[in-house]
Amino acid sequence: MCNGFALYVSGLKSGALRGLVVSTPDRVPEAPDIPTARELGMPDLEVVSGWSALYGPPGLPKEVVDKWMQVLNQLKRDPEWLDQVKRRLSVPNVTSPDDMRAFAESQVEVYRGMASELSIK
Repeated sequence: MCNGFALYVSGLKSGALRGLVVSTPDRVPEAPDIPTARELGMPDLEVVSGWSALYGPPGLPKEVVDKWMQVLNQLKRDPEWLDQVKRRLSVPNVTSPDDMRAFAESQVEVYRGMASELSIK
């Protein structure tokens, strides 16, 4: 199973689940015995990660995008927000619209490639 880590912490801690690998660059503090993909010789697996983004309609005016970026850049320095994100075992990251677009496009290609390789339609 591949999913966000927070859903499985209790099962891992109780022994009901056994973690095989994490796709994060570093081991997860809540399950330090689970090796990373890189440690197991599978660094390409690091492209499989959970992420989220804030999207708007095509052609959103630049001033609206700029306002959202201003808000998000303030938010990423807010200790309470950072704490809440980390409590959910997520990695806080705010990027530019162009960087997010490039990342999302790369993720689409990763999953298309996996679907093709695994004959998933």
